Amino acid sequence: MPATRATRITDHDHQRLLRLAEETGQSHVEVLSRALAMFEREHMLDALHAGFDRLRADDNAWSDELGERAAWDVTSADKGRE
Repeated sequence: MPATRATRITDHDHQRLLRLAEETGQSHVEVLSRALAMFEREHMLDALHAGFDRLRADDNAWSDELGERAAWDVTSADKGRE
């Protein structure tokens, strides 16, 4: 088992951790690791969406993006014909 560290959490969150571990049959470490992985993925997707929002807000940049997508669509369509 990898090295572990102690982290303080609220009593409420500790009860949630115990319940989830019991319901899933996973260890506390496994439950926390999965929760962190899901939060990390959510955070990455939020950042991705924010980036696209900024891109869409810039008319020139968004036009360039759409042009590049159209060029890739043509390239992808050509590959299917081979």
